[in-house]
Amino acid sequence: MKLLEKILIATDLGPTTDELVQNGVALAKIIKARIILLYVINLKSENKGVQQFLLNASKIQLTKIKDHIIKEGVECDEPVIANGSIYDAIVNEASINDVNLIFIGSGNKNTNSPYPLGLNAKKVIQKTQIPVWVNKSGSKIKIERILCPVDFSDSSIRAIKSAIVLSKKFKAKLYVLNVYESVHPSDYLDKDYLIKEIEREKRLNEDYFNDFISDLDLREVDWEKSLLSGFPEIEILNFIEMNDIDLLIMGSTGKSGLSKLFMGSVTEKVIRELPCSFITTKSKDLIRIVIESKINDTDTHFREAELLYKEGFYGKAIQEYQLCLDIDPMHIRSLQGLAMAYEKLNDKVNSRYYNNLAEEVYKHMWDEKIEKEVRKNYEVKGGFHLQH
Repeated sequence: MKLLEKILIATDLGPTTDELVQNGVALAKIIKARIILLYVINLKSENKGVQQFLLNASKIQLTKIKDHIIKEGVECDEPVIANGSIYDAIVNEASINDVNLIFIGSGNKNTNSPYPLGLNAKKVIQKTQIPVWVNKSGSKIKIERILCPVDFSDSSIRAIKSAIVLSKKFKAKLYVLNVYESVHPSDYLDKDYLIKEIEREKRLNEDYFNDFISDLDLREVDWEKSLLSGFPEIEILNFIEMNDIDLLIMGSTGKSGLSKLFMGSVTEKVIRELPCSFITTKSKDLIRIVIESKINDTDTHFREAELLYKEGFYGKAIQEYQLCLDIDPMHIRSLQGLAMAYEKLNDKVNSRYYNNLAEEVYKHMWDEKIEKEVRKNYEVKGGFHLQH
């Protein structure tokens, strides 16, 4: 089972390349993904000899990186060299290769901008619908604390589901944060009424938050929720600093037309400060489970099913348990697994059905075992005869 099949690592072959590649390899190992290397070159010179020299030099460097990745035990495709705009090339190659994740460095910021997030990283996030992981320079893939701010929208649902899976994979603590803008004191002249409104607003957001959390499967996750009032971008940045967050996961709008050029305002304000490494998600899911298709033995399917069950992908686990039964209808562990998976999905009818079926199979197997034991002591020759 793979949670992410393909990661596109976009490198500029600059000073931070080694760090970016090492982090990308570490991530690929954890989530069992394949790497696609991309380098974007801008051949401004009209001299063909110069162009060829630059291409050859780039190919040599990329081949060395690819060889290193393979030696680390991670699959790596032939490196891709694209010419032209960096962010356009990254977005295009990611789309062509249908990658699950774009993994890039924070890059060099625009000299006219006071914010540390580089222009190319920002443009990639704006232009693609594919999840983007921006690796902050100097950080390592040692994720112990993950923050996922939510506003109860579809994009934050997508983000929190990815955050839950990554928390399990990294064995990291997950912080779920909601920040709401409370009533403004100047809107109310009556102090007592103002206090009541503030309390009412807090209770209302607590109810929204609890409803949102209740729909999530947070079993086997070390998590904590926080509800704060204030300006979302300020509170999120403060929370990251106060809790020493390693990875931020935020949902962003993924609309069509002209609006797709813009991120959600809160997301944009937070990530441009580059408080830590972060992932942004839009309309495409980060987690897309890939199961090996060329499997024809029960044990392999059962192992996949057990892993999926452990990770909380109960629907996918059911598919794998069913494949076990297609091969061996008497596979009792798969019947028990189906009963437990349906129980997790609150499907009492199917859970009871497979639990009863498992008991029937067990009884049948027990009866067969007793019969075999009897046959060991008796010889059949036109009937049963006691052995002496």
